[in-house]
Amino acid sequence: MHRIGTTKRKAGGGRLKPFMALVATLAFLLQLGACSERQTLDLSTATTATPLLMAMAEIYEETNPGVSVTIVGSGSSVAILDVAAGSAEAGVSAREPTSSELRRVSFIPLAIDQIAIVAHESVERDNITIDELQTISRGFGVDDLEEVTFIGKAAAHGTYQAFQSSIGLSDEPLLADAIGGSNGEVLNLIVATRGMGYVSIADAERAIASGEPLKVLSVNGVTTGLPSERNAHYPLARTLYFLLPRPGVELGPDTTPFAREFLQLLQSPEGQNAIQEAGFTPAP
Repeated sequence: MHRIGTTKRKAGGGRLKPFMALVATLAFLLQLGACSERQTLDLSTATTATPLLMAMAEIYEETNPGVSVTIVGSGSSVAILDVAAGSAEAGVSAREPTSSELRRVSFIPLAIDQIAIVAHESVERDNITIDELQTISRGFGVDDLEEVTFIGKAAAHGTYQAFQSSIGLSDEPLLADAIGGSNGEVLNLIVATRGMGYVSIADAERAIASGEPLKVLSVNGVTTGLPSERNAHYPLARTLYFLLPRPGVELGPDTTPFAREFLQLLQSPEGQNAIQEAGFTPAP
């Protein structure tokens, strides 16, 4: 009986050897695949900053071939929530933070943007005043502009809130004939309705350069100027902020090395040049 049992154990051991070798091989391949799997850096951003982040993502991926950068442009308010919750590792906001947001997220000045008042080229205006923008945003007509369609932004976007603050209506909802989400949507509506509206100067200049029948109006007689020397007296300006989780927040996410490296790239000479090429002025 013992001999038969021994024989069976030997036979079983013989069958197990190839199986165990296969398991070891599969385990090695899985480990190798895990090591070679690309990692991701998730960014959530104001739509205004999407073109800049896309350009910087290409540069970052070239120097970090094991990392893929994903960018979601859902607006400033969503970007702040994403970074605070950890669903994005970093992001960009195009508006000022609230006191509660500052307790969860670090706002690092990145660039200065100007909000352009853009009109279809058929609109017989080259200048508009802050008082006129207030009147229009309250839903009233302004002489020669009364028949011109006014395009606004959705309230969750930083451009809406920055424009609202810049024209002195922070405590009032802004009215418009039509609403766009991204700056591109607003510009398309301006072209389609032969109207006017407000977007980031960078998006306005790109659209005009591509041949769209648009023009940028001066505000209170002040023009925007070139990206490298934006007029400091232009009244519709705002800061773009890079967003990171605030250190030490209980149960909050930690800043990842990838997010820190991306910020360092933006702050480098190469990043500062990219900020100007995107139509912004680097933050002082």
